[in-house]
Amino acid sequence: MQNPEKQKKPRVCIHWLDAYDALDTGWHEYEEIDRKAVLADCVSIGWLYKEDDIKYVLIADMTDGYAGRVTVIPKGWIKKIEWLSTSHSTVF
Repeated sequence: MQNPEKQKKPRVCIHWLDAYDALDTGWHEYEEIDRKAVLADCVSIGWLYKEDDIKYVLIADMTDGYAGRVTVIPKGWIKKIEWLSTSHSTVF
């Protein structure tokens, strides 16, 4: 398969929420649940390899014929997408 950079795939920074395994198995006080039951606030940067109705597919590393650190993010979990036009971007 052709290298996505040669196909001029856009570089993006996606801010998104992910599920989080907040507590170990067992009994927990409600205050502990309230304190720890949060979503993980994530930021992923890479080439937007593919998109369909329900997801984005990002590639962070690539070489001829191979891709690494492929992240599949459901569209419903996206907070914000930044379309990167330079090699430098403010993430936070």
